[in-house]
Amino acid sequence: MKTAKFVLRDKWQKDWGFSLLELLLVIAIVGIIGVVAMPRMGSLHSEKQLEKAAQLMATEMRYIRQNAMASGKTCIIYFLDSSNLYRVNTPDENRYERLPEGISYSCNNFPGRLSFNRRGIPNRAGTLSLVNEKGDKLYIIVNLKTGRVRVSDSPPDNWL
Repeated sequence: MKTAKFVLRDKWQKDWGFSLLELLLVIAIVGIIGVVAMPRMGSLHSEKQLEKAAQLMATEMRYIRQNAMASGKTCIIYFLDSSNLYRVNTPDENRYERLPEGISYSCNNFPGRLSFNRRGIPNRAGTLSLVNEKGDKLYIIVNLKTGRVRVSDSPPDNWL
């Protein structure tokens, strides 16, 4: 009985571990999966940058609206299309901001600016479109009656 246990244990120890060929095969498979997945990872980064920029712009517009209602004065955001800048103008501040790297204005049907009066009503309804380097677009839409600002991946029905 002791001999049988010893023989089984000895056989087990001989088969322990991986051969060099098995390790190289696994490394090759992981490398191929990595090469296939890398372009998609870059694409995801570009999409996330666009989503982040659109949410940031919508937040700035909402900030302008809230500031106008709180201060009782008209507040304005200017869009400087050629330089990918925008300017926030409230009673308390006047600052310039740049769109994130790789993001630019695609189309803007606000006449260079969007303002909200003391009741939070915009000077006009409109849509601001942002585009990334791949050509993906997101739309920031402002409703005239309510002043609601929303982000959409499709343009509004009345889009240019």
